[in-house]
Amino acid sequence: MKESTEDEVCQICGNAYAEIYHVPDDVWEAIKPPGKVEGAGLLCPRCADSRARENSITLYWEASSGWWKEDVAAFAEEAESETSNPDTTADSLHSSH
Repeated sequence: MKESTEDEVCQICGNAYAEIYHVPDDVWEAIKPPGKVEGAGLLCPRCADSRARENSITLYWEASSGWWKEDVAAFAEEAESETSNPDTTADSLHSSH
């Protein structure tokens, strides 16, 4: 995970973006940039939405505020607790791979 707050560059359109988002693993695998290995790639929100629509997937966006490092730490803690419970699975962050 990058420690920088610099913008990422979309691997489809080439535009820089600063939004941090995550999607379920199965959705990411359907929309990730072509040729990327499992879990890899960078997509701006516009291209993520476009690729999802191409695959008959509707993304629902939810906004929140906060410092992304805190959000990532909380997400990682939640994912760790879920992996200890075999009845649940965790999503992965995909904007900073």
